Amino acid sequence: MCKKGSFQDYWRVKVNIYHGSYVIVEKPEILAINRLLDFGTGFYTTSSRNQAVRWAG
Repeated sequence: MCKKGSFQDYWRVKVNIYHGSYVIVEKPEILAINRLLDFGTGFYTTSSRNQAVRWAG
């Protein structure tokens, strides 16, 4: 159990994240790494809504 204001409580912060896409992704899947891509396969997110809009094109 942790006390209010402890180190563990510090990380319990709600953050909005965005994913730029034309489709709604209900459950993103984690796939095997593709080394041909810069950052591998992944479900890329950002804390910037404007950036996600740019990603969606």
